[in-house]
Amino acid sequence: MPKAKRDKNGNIIYERDKNGKIRRYKDGRKKVKRSYRDEYDSYHGKPKQIKNRTARNGARAKINAARKRRGLPKLKTTQEVDHKRPLSKGGGNGRRNLSVKSRAANRKKSNK
Repeated sequence: MPKAKRDKNGNIIYERDKNGKIRRYKDGRKKVKRSYRDEYDSYHGKPKQIKNRTARNGARAKINAARKRRGLPKLKTTQEVDHKRPLSKGGGNGRRNLSVKSRAANRKKSNK
């Protein structure tokens, strides 16, 4: 669950549409306005997460460099670099461990 933004009194701030009505999910729950700064500080800004993000970005750069050498365009924004053996399970960023997949296929695979 994302961290909620709060007003100066500590009340949760909900997302609103252009008419001022509170936005809701399909199941009826109210949509909370997210505090991205708090999320970054509590999770994404941790050294382990920064290291993981750097490794993922390095893999994308390695694929793009290889594509450039072969005269191919950079990866599209809908394409992702898949680690055949996930980083979380000891895989590396070597070229043999990398492949290009669609975002949907890569997210479906997760870290399997």
